[in-house]
Amino acid sequence: NVVRRAIVGTSRSQPRTRSSSRRRAVTPIRGTAAGARTRKYHGFFAPAMPPPRRRFLLVAGCEEFVSADGAPYGISTQIYRDAVYPDGRSSLTRFALEPFPTWLYETAGFAVERSICLPRGRSASILRWVNRGGGRLELRVRPLLAFRDIHSLQHENSVAPTTVASGDAALVHAAPELPELSMRAPDARALVEPDWYRRFHYLEEEARGYEAEEDLWSPLVWMWDLPPGGEAHLLFSTDRIDDAPARLRLSEARRREVFPVSGDPIFDELGRRAENFLVDPPGAAPTLLAGFPWFGDWSRDAMIAAPGLAAATGRFPLSA
Repeated sequence: NVVRRAIVGTSRSQPRTRSSSRRRAVTPIRGTAAGARTRKYHGFFAPAMPPPRRRFLLVAGCEEFVSADGAPYGISTQIYRDAVYPDGRSSLTRFALEPFPTWLYETAGFAVERSICLPRGRSASILRWVNRGGGRLELRVRPLLAFRDIHSLQHENSVAPTTVASGDAALVHAAPELPELSMRAPDARALVEPDWYRRFHYLEEEARGYEAEEDLWSPLVWMWDLPPGGEAHLLFSTDRIDDAPARLRLSEARRREVFPVSGDPIFDELGRRAENFLVDPPGAAPTLLAGFPWFGDWSRDAMIAAPGLAAATGRFPLSA
């Protein structure tokens, strides 16, 4: 059943369905095809500190609104205990991996594409939005920050973050024991407006009998004016990265183009996702992760997984 769900979650293209909130993609970040967080492990940026073992969920998601002709419309989906707002699932028309997780939202008034890229070898996550419609629109993005171990939940006042924003960059510091979060949003305007967003509800955690409510903190709103074809990028990282997010994204896309192809679409897709379990920690030998998000590099599981993750996909040095 686990293998079956993994294959469904990594299909190259999926129309929106009623069950899409339960479909998951096998990537270093976790989430659903519908874009709604249903588990405490779902999020946009969860770096390993130090790699490859202990992970922190820094960015749980973003609240995203587009305005066309002055009317705001939510494209993200936020599930609270007593409400779903906004509910972007109503305008979600397509989800695909090409090669990054990509969502397309369309109504009569706009068309916006969101994708997320994790460049290999960088502690970073890059969100990109593209105006696929024929008119100008304003995009407003409010990051929702967790600043916690991935197995925990955050509640209001459990951290007291500080934010320093300057131009298109911001640095958020939550606590001495937690990594700093760097944000870069080229061509964006920043509105520093810190607030707590309370009582997010994780349906899958509740179904398993676990604690299912969380509060998330937001330091600011990023705003872009996008003409037809215009792009917006938001880079999350634990170190300051001066490279342009668009350039980093393009470089990662080109790197993935050289992945070997067998002709079997299911095997090729799983082979591409296998790379997510292969880690090159700085100052240490390459290793294999036993699984996301719970496990580290356990010797028994690594030996079991090595033939499929490394040897069968042509990554022989990592399986040696």
